Amino acid sequence: MRNLTVFITMFIAAFIMCGCSDNSPRGVAEKGLNCMQKEDWEGYVKLMHFEKKEGKDIEREKEQVAALLKAKGGEALDEKSGIKSYDIISEEISEDGATATVKASIKYGNGDEDKDHKIKLIKDDKGDWKISSGK
Repeated sequence: MRNLTVFITMFIAAFIMCGCSDNSPRGVAEKGLNCMQKEDWEGYVKLMHFEKKEGKDIEREKEQVAALLKAKGGEALDEKSGIKSYDIISEEISEDGATATVKASIKYGNGDEDKDHKIKLIKDDKGDWKISSGK
């Protein structure tokens, strides 16, 4: 009986851990919105796709984007008193499976609401979903 309890506990823990690493467009978009809500710009940048090119310093570009998001994104969220809550409305994956758009509704602390916030995602060369950097 004790072995069964240990097995069930381990199974539940594994299930929960797998659920936390959701690599679907919806899961990545939720992680991105959560980072925005916490103003965790470095975490948000980790979810972004950066195209690799010869001679391009990806790490430096990530640092620059994080700094820009902190300055501009933080300012914009401060004006709206932060993100109070968000809900994922829909997820659309392209026919070729390489891109996706997730629509969300965001409620801000000042009462404003963005009912059609779109997050564009792209699959990287490893098959992981990443937030498009818009380039």
